[in-house]
Amino acid sequence: MGKIVAALTAVAAAFSPAVADVAKLHQSNSIHHPDFKTNGRQRPLREKLERYYGKGGFRYDTELVEKVDACMDWCKRLLGLITYDKVVSVAKNNWNITDRQAHSGLGAAARSSAFGGFRTSHHIARGATVEAPHYAEAAEVNDLINKIQAKGGFEEYGDSVEFLLLACSIYMVKGTGAEHDKIMSAAGHNARCMYAHFGVQVRAGNFASSKAELVDFREDRGEIDAEVKREFRERTAGGKTAHVFAMAMTGAEELEEGHADRDKRCVGRLNATVAAVDAEVLRVSGDKADRFVEYPFHRWFLVVLTLHLGLVLPVETAVCELALWAWGRSFHYDLTNHLGFKKAAEEPPPKKKARTAPAPAPDVTFVPSEEDVGYVPGAVFKEGAQGKGYYKDPGADDDSDSSEDDDDGDRYVTWMGCTLVYIFLTAALYDKLSKKLLAPHYSLNLCDREVYRLIEEAAQSGECKVVGDKEYLKDYLKSKDSFHCTKTWRGGSA
Repeated sequence: MGKIVAALTAVAAAFSPAVADVAKLHQSNSIHHPDFKTNGRQRPLREKLERYYGKGGFRYDTELVEKVDACMDWCKRLLGLITYDKVVSVAKNNWNITDRQAHSGLGAAARSSAFGGFRTSHHIARGATVEAPHYAEAAEVNDLINKIQAKGGFEEYGDSVEFLLLACSIYMVKGTGAEHDKIMSAAGHNARCMYAHFGVQVRAGNFASSKAELVDFREDRGEIDAEVKREFRERTAGGKTAHVFAMAMTGAEELEEGHADRDKRCVGRLNATVAAVDAEVLRVSGDKADRFVEYPFHRWFLVVLTLHLGLVLPVETAVCELALWAWGRSFHYDLTNHLGFKKAAEEPPPKKKARTAPAPAPDVTFVPSEEDVGYVPGAVFKEGAQGKGYYKDPGADDDSDSSEDDDDGDRYVTWMGCTLVYIFLTAALYDKLSKKLLAPHYSLNLCDREVYRLIEEAAQSGECKVVGDKEYLKDYLKSKDSFHCTKTWRGGSA
């Protein structure tokens, strides 16, 4: 397996340090299907509904309907955990990624943000099985899935997975009440790759379950994605520098305790930055170990990924540098495909600018730290011979294989399951917003009134251009009750 799997396997283990090897999900699982490589195909929602209601080519099956109806409370709890629970909603992202098919790599079928599909349900079931002995949330997910599949009573494993999907889909379609509203709100924030998002919108009644609707949806998403790539290429052509505001939505977040709508809806978890980028910066490859140390834009994308995985990069200086180098060595995904530079043949790559050589990587044998400030690939926090701090993990994988997402690039405006919107700024607005960047990860405090005012000015200015998924920019500008901003900086508050 490539280093991306090793890195994200370690991330999954961060939720449960006692898990010996999450990468062995295909070799052992309590649902007793070690050779099931997720090749099954699920029925479309239209057929699920016809099967349940006895329409189309299906005869009404009283026994099946009774079994599905008996699972509604279990489905409600399971979907609540998967979509907005602070532990499971991010753990399932890791379960999807680390339970990798031997033959197909990290594609849309195992997209970290996806759920409600045949393959992703299989990955989630197996991830929960492996981690069930180690923390309560995984144990509950495992128990709920086992109960639902057992209620179906099917001998074939693929039929059991389809029954799980049938029951959960029926709950999403016909459920009512505040908890159902909250789940559907969170589902929209969570499932962001194209097919997963389309599936959620169908279950919410916003699209019909048909190939024609899917084709139209895919074309719309493809046009948005193409516009992002086109703008970045054109604005950095010929050695030009683009000034850009970037905002990412990394998943669903519950409203704070005591909020009147806490039991009814969730909001998007946002993080943002501004950067001055040229084609050389955007073409930096995933095998450049110092890219998160040297390039602020790349470091911010790493922040986005870690937030999506339920982690926060360290903000303490020495440990932060160690973490950035460690991620650079172990995580080989880059921005070239997402921003349209992987196959850009319109012009030859610009000559590389002369730049100061990066500082050497820090000694990862030991970095002192008084407290455990977060997950660091290849290192463990402990009290050792040199004192308290981060020591090199002798069991860490050290191969140098690279791996990349084999998604075809036009599924949605996403990066590793996180939805993005960009504003190309005037130099004046960039200068003002850049003064608001917070150390050490170049994030903006979106709760800062002046930051809000400048972003609003950019969004409304005829001199700036907004591209990408504008949904979350609109939510942000709507009110403080429409987003959550996770603190990723030293000092201050969000």
